Amino acid sequence: MNKNILMIAYTNYATDSRVMREAEALVEDGLNVDFLCLKDNNKNREILNGVNIIKIRQRRSRSNRKIFYILSYIIFCLRALFLTAWLFIKKKYYLVHVNNLPDFLVFAAFVPKIFGAKIILDIHDPLPETFLTKFKGNRKNFVYVLLLWIEKLSACFADAVITVSNPIKDDILMGHGLSGKKIYVVSNFADSKLFNFNKDYKIDDKIKLIFHGTIAERFGIDNVLYALARIRKNSSFEFKIIGKGVYSSRLKEIINELNLNDIVKFDNFTYEVNDLPKLLRSYHIGVISYNFSHATNYMLPVKLLEYFSMGIPSIAPKTKVISHYFGDNLVLYYEPNKPEYISEILESISTNPEILYDLRQKIFLNKDLYMWDKEKIKYKKIINSYIGNTNG
Repeated sequence: MNKNILMIAYTNYATDSRVMREAEALVEDGLNVDFLCLKDNNKNREILNGVNIIKIRQRRSRSNRKIFYILSYIIFCLRALFLTAWLFIKKKYYLVHVNNLPDFLVFAAFVPKIFGAKIILDIHDPLPETFLTKFKGNRKNFVYVLLLWIEKLSACFADAVITVSNPIKDDILMGHGLSGKKIYVVSNFADSKLFNFNKDYKIDDKIKLIFHGTIAERFGIDNVLYALARIRKNSSFEFKIIGKGVYSSRLKEIINELNLNDIVKFDNFTYEVNDLPKLLRSYHIGVISYNFSHATNYMLPVKLLEYFSMGIPSIAPKTKVISHYFGDNLVLYYEPNKPEYISEILESISTNPEILYDLRQKIFLNKDLYMWDKEKIKYKKIINSYIGNTNG
């Protein structure tokens, strides 16, 4: 009989590539996977690629106020706690894999835990650092100290912790006092079967830039807009922004204020992961932008990995984690928070587009180093070691 696994995340499943890849990897191993997540459409349940998606009747909070941000997490956690207990009575899960944010969502697995199920806490983003960046706090802030304590307690409750990069494991999680012996790293590489290398890449007229993802102030998309405004007379570029978030209204205002409506198009919408490759295929440069902070210094953005997998050269800030993975020659780097550096890169590309073709060649030669297939094997081994599954 196939073993039952439960996965939980405060996310919209169809737009979250990491949780989709992990869930589908377990289905490949013959496991029965239920996934609790936010509601993103009129369906309460769906089955996607063998994953049974159960939607809690709650939508993602887009508030920028601390109280609503925290309340949304707490309400979801309580709903997940009761639903998990009810589902466990019916299905007797062998393992519950909980994805942060928040860390305390792991306690939704309390009932399975006391009856012997193994618990995995998957830390995509360290919550204390994310709090500092999102709400401009400091390390003496009571909430920050509380979140550090919650992170430790959550990790102690779990049988194992998974995170997305070695720098996050070594510098942040172990720096917070978590035991390195129970932390595994599964990098957030793109699925090359879905985000496959674009062999039809060609620049005929305009050089098309693309950004897709969460629209939040901490991601510094406005820096790219200021860079484009600096080279306003250069008509070589078009910039497409795709995504939703609390900064959407302000971003529209900045586009208008800088008189960029003719070259910047903001698609205030979130696409499902499976629809993204076709959309991205017509673009020439992927844009990664951050307002520099301790948290963003340790982010390895999924969009960068998707662009890379498709052979789309990227402009990105030279942060610790991005440079750790991509070195000096696979990304066009700029100094964070300095739009003039982005302007200089764009000006160079406009006069010499061969820069992009040369970078694509380097990406092609190195793309096998950043494949989800290798990380998937690693992830399956971790899960199988806790449930005694012999199929993986």
